[in-house]
Amino acid sequence: MDAVSRQSAVAAFLEAGIDPPPSKASMVAALGEARRMVNSIQANPQAVDSWLRGQIKMRGVGGNAAAIAVLEIPGLRDNAERICCEARPEQASLVRRLLESL
Repeated sequence: MDAVSRQSAVAAFLEAGIDPPPSKASMVAALGEARRMVNSIQANPQAVDSWLRGQIKMRGVGGNAAAIAVLEIPGLRDNAERICCEARPEQASLVRRLLESL
């Protein structure tokens, strides 16, 4: 996928299940915060899984951003995909679309 398709997939995932959709500023802030957190704990995959489960329980841009931040790390994708799809089966197609864009 090209950069535009990737950006579209990320935006769709960040907005998923949120009405009204969050502002671009809040999406950027949430994704940046989630990426920093994943970066700080990624050496411990169990900690990442635990953190992701906790974040996904909270519906909203923060939980969606957490999922993206973990899915972006190749070595963590398989568990993250499973966790995301189990927690939010209605978003499974968005998870797959996001993974195809990475």
